[in-house]
Amino acid sequence: MKQASIILAAAIVCCLVKTPCAQLTFRSNYSKQTVSTSLSSHPLTFTENRGQWGDKTLFKAESGGAVFYFCKDGVAYLFTRDTDELLDDDRFPFDDLSDLSNKFNHPRYKKEALLIKAQFVEANPDPEVIGENRQSYNCNYFYGNDPSKWCTDVPNYSSITYKDIYPGIDITYHGDAHGMKYDFIVNPGADVSRIRIRY
Repeated sequence: MKQASIILAAAIVCCLVKTPCAQLTFRSNYSKQTVSTSLSSHPLTFTENRGQWGDKTLFKAESGGAVFYFCKDGVAYLFTRDTDELLDDDRFPFDDLSDLSNKFNHPRYKKEALLIKAQFVEANPDPEVIGENRQSYNCNYFYGNDPSKWCTDVPNYSSITYKDIYPGIDITYHGDAHGMKYDFIVNPGADVSRIRIRY
């Protein structure tokens, strides 16, 4: 039980330090607005996969209700949102914490999700995908009870680039808290008609 409590405490700490502004204590509405503005101007962060996610994912980014998974052959966009339907209390995954929602007086709603896959058609099957503009903070992932499977000091970047996704053509992903953007970088002589993305 003591080990479970320590792991839970570590998981809560990880959630609190995920972003540089997450530990701030608000003392006034002005400071809340200041931090909210700061977070909204924060660049979109691309976190490298060091074993904390499935093998196909190279990088992951989040913006609002969207999560982006970057793989060799394309990008998966996962959009989630709360529905109007309340989640039954007996479906809460941690029996010993079943009163958690009441403790914080926060109703839990069922979620719905939409997954869209953007696939590069007839592209380089093994492009080099690199993180660029490394951020000043790292992430830690403590999944499970086996410390050998924990991932610490995982780097974050403000953009990633697929090198030579088509001959002479790179694609760079970047953005901010409002969303993600991508640019094709076309070198002289490259054939832009090769660019095709299937959704």
